Amino acid sequence: MSLEPRLNLRPSATLALSPQMAQALKLLTLSAVELQQTIAEALQANPLLEVAETDEEPSEDGALPAADEGEEAEDWQAQLLERPDAAPTDEEGGESLPSPEHGTEEPPGASEADVFGDEFPWPEARSAREDDEAPDFTEWHAAATDLHHYLHEQAALTPLAERDRALVAFMIEALDDDGYLHEDLDELLATIPPELEVGREDLETALKLIQSFDPPGVGARDLGECLRLQLRERPDTPARRLAERLASEALELLARKDYAAIKRRYGCDDALLREALALIAALDPHPGSRIGGEPPAYVIPDVIVRRRDGRWQAELNPAVAPRLTLNQRYAQILGERREGTEALRERLAEAKNLIRQLEQRGRTILRVAQEIVERQQDFFAHGEAAMKPLTLRTLAEALGLHESTISRVTQGKYLQCPRGVFEFRHFFGSGIAGEDGEIASATAIRARLRELIEREDHKKPLSDARLAELLAAEGIPIARRTVAKYREQLQIPPANRRKAL
Repeated sequence: MSLEPRLNLRPSATLALSPQMAQALKLLTLSAVELQQTIAEALQANPLLEVAETDEEPSEDGALPAADEGEEAEDWQAQLLERPDAAPTDEEGGESLPSPEHGTEEPPGASEADVFGDEFPWPEARSAREDDEAPDFTEWHAAATDLHHYLHEQAALTPLAERDRALVAFMIEALDDDGYLHEDLDELLATIPPELEVGREDLETALKLIQSFDPPGVGARDLGECLRLQLRERPDTPARRLAERLASEALELLARKDYAAIKRRYGCDDALLREALALIAALDPHPGSRIGGEPPAYVIPDVIVRRRDGRWQAELNPAVAPRLTLNQRYAQILGERREGTEALRERLAEAKNLIRQLEQRGRTILRVAQEIVERQQDFFAHGEAAMKPLTLRTLAEALGLHESTISRVTQGKYLQCPRGVFEFRHFFGSGIAGEDGEIASATAIRARLRELIEREDHKKPLSDARLAELLAAEGIPIARRTVAKYREQLQIPPANRRKAL
């Protein structure tokens, strides 16, 4: 065996994507929102591109300008170290937050908006704003917020001493996004430097004030306390008192829906228990989730489906991509001059490629959308129960395109019809062969499963095995575990959790 180095020539064929092909594939994958951003960048970078004038006004996408985050809160430790001379002191001469039991006397004629009741007697009440300079209302604008910012705003409007305000801000930052305080007060107290002279009673008082803020239930330490805080906002009735006891003592029985054990323990009848359960069901176990959170995802449909001449037909949404043309002034310059225009000629080639690729993208998307509409005519007429099974391979073979191309076209593209806005992928799914040989799509089976559960007797809900039997009786042989999988996809709880009183 020779170990000498050698040079060998081997012929091979490889597929290399040109920059134009790579850009075309990228444009095909972009969603409508991403495509609008790409076109805007191209118009700004290439002077030979411009939007063709049309009689119709371009539709607004409704996007709001990005809001500033706002200034950060001041250091709570520095605020705690500030000791106002007029603040009341305890017997040892040091300041402390008063206990909620020691209230201040309410002046005659004062309303609840003017003073606090006995529950929250904060000392050294001050206005939230002491600036002599009037605010500039022209600088105000709508800003995105989250739960912590929302609570800080309420605390800023509450008359508090600086030391107390800093302690409330510290407790607000300890809450999670759902509004719960999962850390123990002793653990929070251990993080505060001893020289600040903050006690557990101070934290409890600050937490109690936060629990009076909006949304109701914020500042709770567990689910039971969250429900009780919300129930206190309701009128005092026997059902509310029973609901408070259930939230405090019987959450496990409620989770199991063991109504017989609840009636035995609390000696209530069906009517009272039903009313208490209705009160609990109307509460929000995640009060903080309603404030802020992730910004909503905007969807612009690429295709609009309308009924014409008795058939559903697809057409491109003109608001997605404006029609681009070449700038006539620069084109005239290139036609008159041959020298010194190399840079403009490169821009001209780029502009022509982009216009051609956008047109090709629109034709491909329309072809795929129209084929989907043709195969799902019954869906647009009758709903999800009439959905037909469809796969990417079936569509690729019908259109003479590669399956990867169909995958790129259907990724992040949306279709608008009288039934709503759906992603292209919504119309794809496998099927199950029925006894008559006809194949039912998984989407249609899930729709039928939802109908059976909605019409069941809520006192005796249908089990997964029983649902499988009912579907088999309709000619759809399906296993119990498949029923359970479809039920979970529909976010429907099992039978024991659907049981009603």
